[in-house]
Amino acid sequence: MVAARRFTRRTLLKGAAAAGTLAAMGPWIVRDARSASGE
Repeated sequence: MVAARRFTRRTLLKGAAAAGTLAAMGPWIVRDARSASGE
């Protein structure tokens, strides 16, 4: 049970870290794409 809880928590943390990275990079990627397209 402890191992399952630890795995769930670890998965949640990894998911949150990935989501945070994506949220931080999102605006930069969109801005870069817009400037590259000339808009």
